[in-house]
Amino acid sequence: MSFSSTVPPALPLPQYVPPPNAAARETFMNSFRSRISLDGDWMFHFGVETPHKIAVPAPWESLRPDLVNKAGIAIYEKSFTVPEHFSGRRIVLRFGAVDYFAEVWINGRAIGTHEGGYTPFEFDVDHALLGLGPNAVHTLVVRVTDSTVEQDAVLPNGEPLKFAEIPHGKQSWYTSVGGIWQSVCLETRPRMCLTRATFLPDIDASLARALFSIEGADQVDLAHWQIRISVDSPPGAGPIETVVHPLAGHTEAEGEALSFHVDLRTPDAWLWSPDSPNLYDALVTLEHDGEVIDALERRFGMRKIEAKEGLIWLNNEPIFIAGAL
Repeated sequence: MSFSSTVPPALPLPQYVPPPNAAARETFMNSFRSRISLDGDWMFHFGVETPHKIAVPAPWESLRPDLVNKAGIAIYEKSFTVPEHFSGRRIVLRFGAVDYFAEVWINGRAIGTHEGGYTPFEFDVDHALLGLGPNAVHTLVVRVTDSTVEQDAVLPNGEPLKFAEIPHGKQSWYTSVGGIWQSVCLETRPRMCLTRATFLPDIDASLARALFSIEGADQVDLAHWQIRISVDSPPGAGPIETVVHPLAGHTEAEGEALSFHVDLRTPDAWLWSPDSPNLYDALVTLEHDGEVIDALERRFGMRKIEAKEGLIWLNNEPIFIAGAL
């Protein structure tokens, strides 16, 4: 399987050298994944009103006083073009957050739905974009349904959307937040790419368990593929050895994705606490025959939080928390 037309040049192996500044680091990461923002002016209408321009991202309550604490259905619409360099790569539509129930179409084709007002979500949109050429104008439509403490909404299928059954923070105390209130973008990825890189600390065992998922590997011979995990420890902490994990024979299938975990030893770890918020910087690279195909950055802290004996414990010590409300 050849990626010669879509992958960046190979990085020096085995040791990743961080770029010297933030701009260089961003350029490095963008060589694997580039984005175009869809923030800005969208056409919008609430209910049966006449469509007009509205800013995204922003809660609709913040843009029009007549929408404060108003339940119902709003339609967002945005036209965009896809850059030519996106061709041949996986294209993902990403939402930072939409409150509360979102339905998405591109070019009249249903892309997917998402329930939950505070979490990011994404959809593969190759099937709705590719084949139309770099100059094609695409239409993105998002239908958002939200309830408020004063009024329940009704979903397009006729089912009630009860505010009391929606997990909220203090929206029942303050003004509700509705609509596309976090950023929207298109992101390109390699055809075979990392979709998850999560680090779970275990300070008692002096390790961090790294969990990974990979998509696009179903038609690939995994004998030539590997994951490399490089971690920079905070100053003074013990170093974490770079780990290379071959994919062949070490993965489990989750639908079309592959998943696996790797335990990283964390000797002489510097623990995270409010007084010493130590963080570890991890770079995860997906490699094929020595070339870096995809990369993700993650930060994590070595810490343990639990509730026992009527107290909150941090790093096996009770901690007093003074918090309003």
